[in-house]
Amino acid sequence: MTRASAITLMSQSFTGAQQVATTLPGDGPTLLMAAAKTAFTEGSNLAYSFGLLAVVGGLLLVTFSYPRKEQQAKTLEEYAQADQSPDTAPR
Repeated sequence: MTRASAITLMSQSFTGAQQVATTLPGDGPTLLMAAAKTAFTEGSNLAYSFGLLAVVGGLLLVTFSYPRKEQQAKTLEEYAQADQSPDTAPR
């Protein structure tokens, strides 16, 4: 889903709530629009929270799962030595 289509869907949803609100008696329209605004704000905050959680999770994954530069250099050196050694050839 593109950003433009997401914005269109959100505005259509809010417009739909406005249309329904016009058919309600008494304080119904005010209450419905307040609930729609609250739901929109809470949904937006939830989306930002999940985005932040994904960024922090990615940061932790890279920090703790990927080898450090020194360890990576050591591993690559071991691979290069193993490639040059005739004892490690497949049989």
